[in-house]
Amino acid sequence: MDLMFRAWAVPFVLECGDVFKEGRNELRIEVTNLPANRIAWMDRQGVPWRKFHNINVVDINYKHTTYDGWEPVPSGLASTVILRPVLEK
Repeated sequence: MDLMFRAWAVPFVLECGDVFKEGRNELRIEVTNLPANRIAWMDRQGVPWRKFHNINVVDINYKHTTYDGWEPVPSGLASTVILRPVLEK
């Protein structure tokens, strides 16, 4: 059974104790980058990402722009992932 839990904001805590069963369980954690970093990387690599070329992402003057000059913003896992068993009350 594949279930997906998403954590969008700090403290990134997911309570999924009901999902685990006795025996072997597999837990996968996927970390994604910030959209700003991804867009800047795609522009630097020349990867087409715009869906609507006439209206998609413009600068402050409503002019088409690229984001290849953006500096990366820190993202990803900034600490160790900790799995804690929750004891029933």
